[in-house]
Amino acid sequence: MSVEFHEPQDVVFTCSECGDCCRSLDVPVGPAERRALEGLDWTGRVERLVSGPATVPVRDQGGVGRRLPRHDDGACTYLGDDGRCSIHRHFGAEAKPLACRLYPFSFRQVGQGYAVDCSFSCRALSRGEGKPLKNYRSEWSELVDAGAASPQLRYRLAPKTKLSLELAATFQTFLERFLGDRSLSIPQRIRRCLQFTTLATSGDPEGPSAVVLRDAIAKGLSENEAQEWASDGMDRTQEAIFFQWLFLALNPPPANIDRLPKPDKDRAARQRVLAANSYQQDDGRPWVDNNELEISFATVLAVDSSWLDAEAASELLERFLLAKVSGQRFLLAGQDALPFTEAVPKFFLCYPMVVWTAKALAASRGEEAVERADLIQAIRLVDRTLGQIATSQFPKKHARACDFVMLETDFVLAAATTVRKA
Repeated sequence: MSVEFHEPQDVVFTCSECGDCCRSLDVPVGPAERRALEGLDWTGRVERLVSGPATVPVRDQGGVGRRLPRHDDGACTYLGDDGRCSIHRHFGAEAKPLACRLYPFSFRQVGQGYAVDCSFSCRALSRGEGKPLKNYRSEWSELVDAGAASPQLRYRLAPKTKLSLELAATFQTFLERFLGDRSLSIPQRIRRCLQFTTLATSGDPEGPSAVVLRDAIAKGLSENEAQEWASDGMDRTQEAIFFQWLFLALNPPPANIDRLPKPDKDRAARQRVLAANSYQQDDGRPWVDNNELEISFATVLAVDSSWLDAEAASELLERFLLAKVSGQRFLLAGQDALPFTEAVPKFFLCYPMVVWTAKALAASRGEEAVERADLIQAIRLVDRTLGQIATSQFPKKHARACDFVMLETDFVLAAATTVRKA
């Protein structure tokens, strides 16, 4: 029986062998993969790998988990000087860990099929270079048979309210419908998704009358005149939380932080939170991809972002947002499933984050306006940590304030207004 995959539309990919993934990812290794890697004979092939560790422990998993070793600059120890994987070069693709063979895709079981998430941190995929994804279905089937798929999520509507698979699929379909409406700008589409989520999840969405109500809500939103963003921008609290979240998203923890002794690791984590706290306007300089930019926050906000309203930019943003919804990445925070009502606003915060990052990249090059390359790179950087940041990283009091601002205020609207101002 053939395996059913639900891959995002309009996404294409062919590996360009750029090696970016080999320089930035932590690759988990299972017990069987560890034994296979330890059995590889590097004598006469790559001498530095003859005596080096095949894998290293992941301390966050109590020393039980393993991953591929990385140099302090983030590069995988198996990455050759020619920019190619040494395992692949000397022993073939099937000798590589499953996670390496899988990238830039991941699969999650949904009913009898599999949702396909695509990592836009991949250079070729983010640029739209390569073959349609349907060409990979036979290869994906082999990977799924090898255990590549994650289990189906345990859906929740709210923290203490379950959500059926059928209703989760219905909500997802509505989000995809609004995001795919090309008669609207991207901000207008996001606004409708947020409005629909608020209206359609009130009361009992599993009740018999809820189907009629959802259709009426969707019809009413579609028939209403498109509403533009209408906000004065972020207040001081929203601003503090936005820039803190932005810092954590754009500046991942350094390589090998998981191998530090617990006191040192905890100290490094606290330092990151403190750095994120200071990542606000008029306080220091912006950091992107762990590099301090030689510009101010005011310079970033002054960059003209009007190109983001152009059709070409809308197509890029639409493709990205739809892929995250269809692949169900928007429902995740780490390995935990977020309640739907929490996942939607947190996910759409990626829009002002992408806009700000595109402006920062343009400003760092001395440009006065955002260009296509800035948007593509901004999407790559934001997608790298999308769904990997959780408020649980913060002290409890701070986490509660963060959740309140994100879920109980017009945070996405206010953030988008602030970063779009030229």
